[in-house]
Amino acid sequence: MPSLAALSKIDFPFKVDQQEVKQYAKKLFAPSYPQVERMLSAFDNTEIITRNFCKPLDYYSDLHDFQEQNNEYIQVSLEYSVKAIEQCVVSAQIKKEEITDIIFISTTGLSTPSLDALIINKMRLDQNINRMAIFGLGCGGGVSGY
Repeated sequence: MPSLAALSKIDFPFKVDQQEVKQYAKKLFAPSYPQVERMLSAFDNTEIITRNFCKPLDYYSDLHDFQEQNNEYIQVSLEYSVKAIEQCVVSAQIKKEEITDIIFISTTGLSTPSLDALIINKMRLDQNINRMAIFGLGCGGGVSGY
């Protein structure tokens, strides 16, 4: 019977208060979307207190082309995914060679080869490991993967 042997939690380096993110979004979107006030209540209804970002908040106001953003996504996702898996290996007191499956869920960017394949290569995992990449489900992806 399949089971989860461990879970890990990774904190990104930039933790920002939800209200600060709300004000930042207002400032960022107001020039191109005058009705931005109508959307801001979403920040209050989520019950999120702080948000974790892998880049400083200012990064998101600068224009970045798709290639630059996607390259950042791949680099950062790979780095933090490997950290999370390494924490799970330690927590479960197993060897990485005992990992039989990888379920990778993301809606943020695109990667070919897929991030689960990049993880396998970076960590030197079994090349025949079972892989399931779940993409495009938004916040529901985590539930679907479990």
